[in-house]
Amino acid sequence: EIASRRHAEYISATVQQALQDANMAIADVDAVAVTFAPGLIGAVLVGVNFAKGLAYGAGKPLVPVHHLRGHIAANYLTHPQLEPPFLCLVASGGHSHIVQVEDWCKYHVLGRTVDDAAGEAFDKVARTLGLPYPASAPCPRFRQGKFLQSVYLLKASPLGGKALVAAALTESDIHAAASPIPSVQKEKS
Repeated sequence: EIASRRHAEYISATVQQALQDANMAIADVDAVAVTFAPGLIGAVLVGVNFAKGLAYGAGKPLVPVHHLRGHIAANYLTHPQLEPPFLCLVASGGHSHIVQVEDWCKYHVLGRTVDDAAGEAFDKVARTLGLPYPASAPCPRFRQGKFLQSVYLLKASPLGGKALVAAALTESDIHAAASPIPSVQKEKS
């Protein structure tokens, strides 16, 4: 729900900023690409509907992209020298996978969290500690500590993100990174 709202709030401004950063107008774009699945359905719907409207309005073709493959392909933009084969950690709000990229379009999932993904686990810990959403941005200690080292579990592991959330909340170094947790008192009836 929160991710969907944030997508809706920022999608137009994000596209405008991307065009501005590239010194382009929508007329200069060849096509509009959008990730369509898998993902958090609310956020996916926001992106797909925005992209459909943008493509239709600009008279551009719409290119559907598999969400997780999109995460992998983004590495080619930021690291042009990167070529398969390589091992890729795909981490987003709802997905945490270790993927063997065998060729440009050939992938093999080696492992994944068995319940909560990294983004979900970060946000649950942050909410419990009273930190802002999303948790990963203001909490570099989360990214450096035992919590992140343990998040990506292979399929065979009996643990998952939910167990890591519980474990993270008992770690003194994470508690030290946040302000004190306010106590919750029951109202007397």
